[in-house]
Amino acid sequence: MHDDIYEKEFSSDKRNSQAGFDERERLDTYENWESYLSKTFKFPFEAKISAYQESGPLQEGDNITVLSISGEEDLYGILVRITKNRKQYIFPLCDIEVANKKSENYLMIDDYCHWFANYR
Repeated sequence: MHDDIYEKEFSSDKRNSQAGFDERERLDTYENWESYLSKTFKFPFEAKISAYQESGPLQEGDNITVLSISGEEDLYGILVRITKNRKQYIFPLCDIEVANKKSENYLMIDDYCHWFANYR
């Protein structure tokens, strides 16, 4: 169940209205997402890499543990600190999927990824 702040700030209607935002508003929205997710995620949580990776040690389908939000970057969006086989990495949130589909984290990441792909 989402809290009222989530429903008010990040509902589908709100996301859909963001299609024409200017640069300052877009950055404010990145900051809003980062702030909201930092406060509401239940860390750590299990996830997997959900997007094809051209190179590097992480590949689609790899099981990982998400430890925290690390910041945001214009090209990749919100970045998270993850571990795989005891090694830590910084990775784009939009390229992971929560393992437990019944988790609140699953829906929040799904909503963020939808916004990132369509409205940023």
